[in-house]
Amino acid sequence: MSIRPLDMQVMIPKTPEVSQRQQLEFQKSGLEQQQAQMAAQKQEKQQYQQVIKSNESQKAAIYEKGEKNRQSPQQNKKKKQLEKEKKEDIRGKKSGHIDIRI
Repeated sequence: MSIRPLDMQVMIPKTPEVSQRQQLEFQKSGLEQQQAQMAAQKQEKQQYQQVIKSNESQKAAIYEKGEKNRQSPQQNKKKKQLEKEKKEDIRGKKSGHIDIRI
């Protein structure tokens, strides 16, 4: 297919417009790829943080259980002493005297 001189006169002024459109299409595809990459990285980072947060919460629960079960011997002695004192106070308040009237 040959180009006639009249067609050439119409095509030459339109070449910058056509080249600009091609450049925009090329940039558009590059931007779409870049946005897809950024979205994938963001999603990956979010999933990684969720794993870390869940592990931290599990550690906290285990730590709390360990604290409740593990008490120092001094704390155990103090608790036993307090219980003995309470029992002695209760025993001391009781009297062996019963007053019944009929």
